[in-house]
Amino acid sequence: MKHTAYLSIVSVTFFTSIASIARGQDVPAEDSPELESGEPWLEPAPVAAQPPEPAATESKAAPPPAAAAAPPKARPATKRPVSAPRAADATSKAQSAHTHPHHHDTHGWHRWHGCKGAHHCGHKHGHAAGGSRSFALTLGKGNLDMPLLAERMEAAGYVPLSDRVWLLGLEGTRTFAGGLVLGLGAQFYRSSETPRRDASADATLRGGALHAKLGHTLVDTKRWLVYPALTIGGYHNRLDLDASGEASFDAVLGDPARGAELRQGGAFVGGVLAIDKRFGSHSRKGGFWSLGLRLGVTQSIWSSDWHLDDDSASAGPKDRPTMATISLAIGGGRFYSPKR
Repeated sequence: MKHTAYLSIVSVTFFTSIASIARGQDVPAEDSPELESGEPWLEPAPVAAQPPEPAATESKAAPPPAAAAAPPKARPATKRPVSAPRAADATSKAQSAHTHPHHHDTHGWHRWHGCKGAHHCGHKHGHAAGGSRSFALTLGKGNLDMPLLAERMEAAGYVPLSDRVWLLGLEGTRTFAGGLVLGLGAQFYRSSETPRRDASADATLRGGALHAKLGHTLVDTKRWLVYPALTIGGYHNRLDLDASGEASFDAVLGDPARGAELRQGGAFVGGVLAIDKRFGSHSRKGGFWSLGLRLGVTQSIWSSDWHLDDDSASAGPKDRPTMATISLAIGGGRFYSPKR
């Protein structure tokens, strides 16, 4: 019985020491108990201290404290990569700013071009996206300068030839997306009657011209069309001399020589400035009406001899006419939609 109690006490003491050593605690010293019989307690053999078992999870040793806290290192500046949609948006804005330098001016440039703002602008540098075609009737006045003819008529007894003529014309114009302007036109003009001083006859100068034009638009929108153009073509002048008065039908048949027509032709070059205000179109694909102004000048570069019917009228004046014109243009047309 004594041996059993002794073994129990030794076992408890041994396992308690092992548990304390595992927890890193010292085993408290206790007085040696004595047995009930008065015999001294036999100390168990000392157990060598074992190092604590490493923890299941590795723990990094804490670094030694630094002498002084070092300032944090500056991180190098790196550009954040731009996503594809954002890059595409930036590219489109850059292209828009390049193709339209006035993209930010909503109330100035775009109002003049007929746009409601930068986001509604469909043109580049003022040019329409698909161009247009138009026709116009022109009415105006001109100043026809033929000094040699005027001198010969005064010498023949006529009052000075009027250099003011009335104009009536028709033109067709095609504008393209890049600003190119092509066109054809015809014009007719007539001076007032120039009587002879003795009232025996009067003279009237009439003529006509055909021309082609080549230009470039300054403005081509749904509300405005402005362009200068070079013109080249040919002309035909006719001087009507009328010596007839009131007469019976039989008298005219008996004396047909009551008038004459003198004709002359030639070629010319010139220029025109066209300004049109467009109405009635609410889109770039519809039709429109236009009211405009034409300022032009022509100069003959070659002239033929004068002719009387089919015969030549020798020794006629060698004029190379010059004419300056101003006309009102009334017409309309249609826009072309841009090709995608």
